[in-house]
Amino acid sequence: MLRLPVKSEVLTQPFLDYLAEQFQLNPLGVHGIDHWLRVLSTGRQIARRISVNLKVIELFSLLHDSRRWNDLDDPLHGQRAAEFCEILNNRWFEADEADIRLLRTACRYHSVGNLHPNATVQACWDADQLDSGRMGVAPDRDKLGAYLEYHEDLVLAAIERSSQSFFS
Repeated sequence: MLRLPVKSEVLTQPFLDYLAEQFQLNPLGVHGIDHWLRVLSTGRQIARRISVNLKVIELFSLLHDSRRWNDLDDPLHGQRAAEFCEILNNRWFEADEADIRLLRTACRYHSVGNLHPNATVQACWDADQLDSGRMGVAPDRDKLGAYLEYHEDLVLAAIERSSQSFFS
């Protein structure tokens, strides 16, 4: 069992264990738990700087890639993750209709590469994009929210963290 290295009212050790058990890929692989937790860390840092829904960001961090079937081209994984959110709500977490709508949108479209007008959805996508260094790729700054221009320290810290592991 991998220990959750963060404290959260939303994310619990049993929830992380459940997600790791159902994950069809290597939980320590490129789209696994290390990635989820780095996205969580970056998302929390973003939430400290701008007004966004932290609950949605925390849930997105663990769920957005949790329904991948492979580490390469899996264009429907976001849709599967969005559907998974509905199954998990009121079982592993409590989210109201507005939170679920944001979470589903963030999950469904996170790999499309567009910008979103909702700050919470964009923050989810930015936290994910800023972890692309784990694959040896620099984040595409044209796909990051404009607010990050004023938070270069956050961007640089996320890029540096993208090559680190919580469980090595």
